[in-house]
Amino acid sequence: MLGKCKLCKETKELKDSHVIPKLIYRYMRKHQDTTNNLNGLLTLDSKKKQIDVTQRQWQDKLFCKDCELLLSKNETKFARILRDINLMKKEELAKECYSTDDAQLFEELRRAKPDVSFSEYKQIKDLGYFNNEKAETLKYFSASYVLRQLYLLENLLSQEEVSMLEHYLLGRCKGDFNLIVNLNYGQEFKAFCSSLPIDKLDDFKHYNFIVPEMWFHLIFDKNNKLGPCKVIIQPDDFLKNKVIFQLLSTPYIGASTTKKAKKALEK
Repeated sequence: MLGKCKLCKETKELKDSHVIPKLIYRYMRKHQDTTNNLNGLLTLDSKKKQIDVTQRQWQDKLFCKDCELLLSKNETKFARILRDINLMKKEELAKECYSTDDAQLFEELRRAKPDVSFSEYKQIKDLGYFNNEKAETLKYFSASYVLRQLYLLENLLSQEEVSMLEHYLLGRCKGDFNLIVNLNYGQEFKAFCSSLPIDKLDDFKHYNFIVPEMWFHLIFDKNNKLGPCKVIIQPDDFLKNKVIFQLLSTPYIGASTTKKAKKALEK
């Protein structure tokens, strides 16, 4: 179908773009097939308010071939990180802590170890899994994940903020938003969801989404209350985090369940 690409704004042949990246479906089905094959994934249709089991993947005419290829390069890098995090031992995840803001992370370390020097801090930081390149991969992936859904779902971002995300993905700006990524070191948490807004403040907006063992929290801070934009990666026990359950449970209130889904949930 010929149309205007949502990202580059050029009129080209549009592809059937995945609104939630295909790699997430692929990962979940692979995990599911090694545990308990439901012949599909449990999903919530927010419009019908219905829980179902389906093999259908959420797609729409969004991007041209060139933009699909651009986004897929980052998704290949992210797929490796997703695999590594899901294979990492929980005691290792509990120690993972990283920030693109060295000053902030150094001060946090000094609270625990007052005598640590900055050179020692750098050595400790370099021993971890993450570095600035991987942090940038997470940031780019988070922008792509949220933006795909902003085109289709009611959202709280202004056109200025949406344009910023587009320009960032196209390599025209640095990406003026903060990102916090929590890594689950608690009981296994294999789930994913679409992006969910938290508040409606004009100058301070939050978007969250979850993929297996990783919770992404994007903060759009119009007045720079948090200082320079940064990526923070930190450990968390998802099953003890009330915010996650509030995010995931609220959309399910009042939802009906199909016979197929009830049967799957009984297994």
